[in-house]
Amino acid sequence: MSHTAEIRVRVKITNIYALKEAIKAAFRAILHQNVEVREGGYVIDYSGRKTKVDLVVPFKGPVKARNIGFKIENGELKMVYESMMIPYTKAEQLLNAVIDAYTAYIAMQALKNMGYNVKVDYRNESFEIVAESVI
Repeated sequence: MSHTAEIRVRVKITNIYALKEAIKAAFRAILHQNVEVREGGYVIDYSGRKTKVDLVVPFKGPVKARNIGFKIENGELKMVYESMMIPYTKAEQLLNAVIDAYTAYIAMQALKNMGYNVKVDYRNESFEIVAESVI
């Protein structure tokens, strides 16, 4: 039976732009898809039930198009998705990649503020930050 599933992780989200970029990077890395991240929206399950989310990714899964959403509430980042579209293990891998990418983007911003030229790259299922000092 189809239903909307939700997985969550505790994290302090302070930068929505960095979160959007992290979601895009995670989708490229894990699902090999370039996606758009929109503010606001809904995840709708097979039966038509709606779950409101803060960020939504229009997503085409193996069967049909569905949204994947992200909610930020009570110090947790929650990923909301249609259970028939993505297996739990892949959803968990995707959420972990979002957290890794978000952490990399926040670290990158701090290094940029200190005057470094910074690039973030995804290699071997981890995010790599390359920083060069500017003299």
